[in-house]
Amino acid sequence: MFGSSVMASEITDDYMDIAKNYCAQGHYKNAIVYLDKILQVEPSNRQAQTLKHGLQTVVSGKNRTSYITASDKPLMQAADYKLAGSLQNELNTLKAESEKGSHWASYFLGEYYLSNNNPSMAVSFYNKAFKQNANFTQCCLKIAECFAAMDKYADAIDFLNQYLVINNEDDYAYALRAKINLQQGYASDAENDIITAAALNEDITYKYLYGKILYERNNYREAKKILDEVSDEIKTSEIYKYIGLCDYALGDYNNALLNLDKAIILSDDDIALKNKYNEVKSMLQNNNVFNGTEDEKKTTSQKK
Repeated sequence: MFGSSVMASEITDDYMDIAKNYCAQGHYKNAIVYLDKILQVEPSNRQAQTLKHGLQTVVSGKNRTSYITASDKPLMQAADYKLAGSLQNELNTLKAESEKGSHWASYFLGEYYLSNNNPSMAVSFYNKAFKQNANFTQCCLKIAECFAAMDKYADAIDFLNQYLVINNEDDYAYALRAKINLQQGYASDAENDIITAAALNEDITYKYLYGKILYERNNYREAKKILDEVSDEIKTSEIYKYIGLCDYALGDYNNALLNLDKAIILSDDDIALKNKYNEVKSMLQNNNVFNGTEDEKKTTSQKK
């Protein structure tokens, strides 16, 4: 599985480089073909989704002015530097073009810094790209991602709201707003957004988030049902933690212990998780039902 994952990543990286080269030449439809290839392998690849959305706007819009024209040799050179592994030359070229007013150069710089865990620097370039081309609304979505990464939730929501006024069928934007609202404790608003996102795209990660939201809204039975379904494909410490917490809230302490144990095995020394596990274990031991069979439970019940 690990080998397949690495191979898929290498393939999608190659496809992204090909797509960007087609962009640099102004061959947007060819670029979209390779972005679709990426999305077949990685349906949740945000870079591919964002770039495809922007290109579709150009291809289908009345204004066919190129974001990157075939004569834009410097950006083509930047793509060549990337393929050759010459990072500094790539960045220098993009920065020079950004200074000359190329919003695609500014956008690619934003992508670089966001992917390298520098969201504050990424924001400056996405902002610059948006100022250079006010029709390039994808920048609002990317800026929102950056602010969310910096825990500046109010700013992130502001940019998402701006973006959704124009792009009101972007499932990812609704899901991102749902995630941010959940982090701020606005579970009701989060539920509305994740329902909208799931209606637009049956993405398993949206179901996962919906399950977490339902847990926070104290709808434990429905949350457990959804999370159990998702756990067939997503097996993380967090998902087993939430299933275990649902079991605990529903009074099913045996299954709560089993699922919390799975979560601990997959976690990176989560102290709070271990404390919850020990709490449930202690409750079971005190009630003489810890890991007991059905006959043992009946016997215990009769004794009581």
